Amino acid sequence: MLWIVSGAMVTLFVALGWSALPSAIALQAGAIRLQDELAGSAPIAAPVFVLNEDGSALRFGVAAMASPGIIRVGLYDTFEPRFRDAKIALSLPGDGRLLWLLASPNERRELREQADALALGVSFAVTEILRSDAFGADYRDPLWALLRADAQSAWDSLRDSPAWRDLAHRYQTVLRQTAARDLQPIMERRLQGIVPRMLRANAMRLVDPFHDRTWDLEPIEDDLKEVLREVRDRGLIEQTGLQLLQTPQTLAFLKQFIDVVGTTLARDSALIELVGRMTEDLRFRPYTEAATTPLLNLGRTGARLLVSPRADSKLNLVAATAIHTAIAARFERVVVFVNPRQRDQLRALDPSSVHVLRSLDPAGF
Repeated sequence: MLWIVSGAMVTLFVALGWSALPSAIALQAGAIRLQDELAGSAPIAAPVFVLNEDGSALRFGVAAMASPGIIRVGLYDTFEPRFRDAKIALSLPGDGRLLWLLASPNERRELREQADALALGVSFAVTEILRSDAFGADYRDPLWALLRADAQSAWDSLRDSPAWRDLAHRYQTVLRQTAARDLQPIMERRLQGIVPRMLRANAMRLVDPFHDRTWDLEPIEDDLKEVLREVRDRGLIEQTGLQLLQTPQTLAFLKQFIDVVGTTLARDSALIELVGRMTEDLRFRPYTEAATTPLLNLGRTGARLLVSPRADSKLNLVAATAIHTAIAARFERVVVFVNPRQRDQLRALDPSSVHVLRSLDPAGF
């Protein structure tokens, strides 16, 4: 009889504990529906957070993707005082950018300063290594050969890609427009009297039957020099080049090219082996010391961000979500409720990453 009573009590406690855990509230009838018009089909992380005034985060609900761009959010307690002002829902990237966005201003400043110091240290180390006799004697030629081969391989793989065709078509359009709008009027004005000038310069050669005709092209050369001078003085080459670089097709192709180059380099076993030998070469140690200290400082600050930014000993829940996303090797976005001031601060930091969610429920939330 005693074991029956004990079993019943255990069952009761388990049932009570289970009922206290968050369930699939994002799928229940009372869940709110939000739309992320910019994220498309990007998946959403389950934890939902609300930001306190001091910037610390409190887990406040569960999110689930209902359909591409449509998110269902179940909140634990809509009467929570901290939710009274934080009624603006944001979608933030669930990677390292999440830690940057939710860090305090002092932490961001410290991270920026240490990252700058690391960049200077790395730049100095790389420059000195490339100038060293050891690099020139043992590494320069094989390293450049591998880099050139990988870059050429990446280029060859993209020469027939849609991104390259779009880029070439856009460049042709821009160049035709520039030629018709700017270059053609200059040439028409400068070359307007070229025919009579050529006739005057070559009149004797036209009527001389006793010598081979070698034409005097000086009038054409002079006019072309004037055309080039006016093009240069008006900055047409620089303006056209800048216009080409600013096209969306250029950015799209460069992103794809850099991605392919990075993948090719990462898979190049010969390059990995060569870089490994360089890192173990004791002759380079004096140069790498310039980057060691700022790297350690940046690592300490970054590790501190994995704990509550308010000097608490507990793990930052937002950081835990970012770590989980990284370990799972999938890109997810995170729903965070903020007040208007926090929304403006986050959007000022990274406008393209911070998405303001629109409520699809007529009554709002």
